Amino acid sequence: KHKHMQFTKLAIVAVLAAAVIINVVQGCALTRISHPRLTGSPCIVDVEFESTMRQLINYAEQCRIKIYVTSSWRANANVSGAIVTPATRSNHMAGHAIDFNLQSDSGAFCNSACLEGQRNPTFTCFTDKVKRDSSMRWGISFNDPVHIDDGLNIKSTSRWDERYRATQLARKSGCN
Repeated sequence: KHKHMQFTKLAIVAVLAAAVIINVVQGCALTRISHPRLTGSPCIVDVEFESTMRQLINYAEQCRIKIYVTSSWRANANVSGAIVTPATRSNHMAGHAIDFNLQSDSGAFCNSACLEGQRNPTFTCFTDKVKRDSSMRWGISFNDPVHIDDGLNIKSTSRWDERYRATQLARKSGCN
């Protein structure tokens, strides 16, 4: 009986080790970004968009504001109450976009009207950095001031398709 329990324990350990190895090899396309400068909804993005998020957090730290995430990765284009009609190849569906508002350290909030107005230096500090960053697109250029992405759907539709499939698979596998 004692040998059987040892064998069972070893079998369980082997199965768990194999699962860990498979997870590491396959990876997960979705990652949750947490930081004191990110508030609001959970920020879930494609792992290939993580460096863009880290840069946005860096800008938020420099400008002493918080990014209030209202939306990040989405499974589909069905968005209730959308201000702008979602694109059929939305970068949100590939995990390469966020929708946001901004909040100052003193508590002032900047929504779409505030972002569109571009009058408050506390917030334009951040949006000016985003505008100058060639790796990002701020949605104000296409009538969506609460949106930031990396233009994946424009740069490469085949790459967008790959990342869309990868993030959908990640959601179905529950790895995030």
